[in-house]
Amino acid sequence: MSDEIQEKYMQFQTIQQHIEQITGHIQMLSEQAADIEKTRDSLMDLSNSKTGSTMLAPIANGIFVRAKLEDNEKLMLNVGSDTVVEKTIPQVIVLLEEQEDNLTNKLIEAQTIMDQLNQQATNLYAEIENQSVGKKE
Repeated sequence: MSDEIQEKYMQFQTIQQHIEQITGHIQMLSEQAADIEKTRDSLMDLSNSKTGSTMLAPIANGIFVRAKLEDNEKLMLNVGSDTVVEKTIPQVIVLLEEQEDNLTNKLIEAQTIMDQLNQQATNLYAEIENQSVGKKE
């Protein structure tokens, strides 16, 4: 294999690695978007629940406690640095929609980069094939 073909093959492998990384990133972003949608749906269910109704409140992953709903309009939101603020459900939904919009933009950007990398990989593969066939003849 000539040095030029070998170099192009290494470039092709590097692009393939980048594509795999971006694919993982896209999957992570998609999961985050799905989590936001589930949270929004849960908030809508909560706002439609009657005060005084019994519900399961999460303590940790997979651990719940039975609780009575005292207020179906206000939530306590952790805003970082151990700071908690009171927000209404519509206010939290607006924040979630902003996060969702941000994720959508990141997904579009990642997909664009992946499309470009796929095109580069296809072009490099074609060049390697053409040069390999030319060497055999």
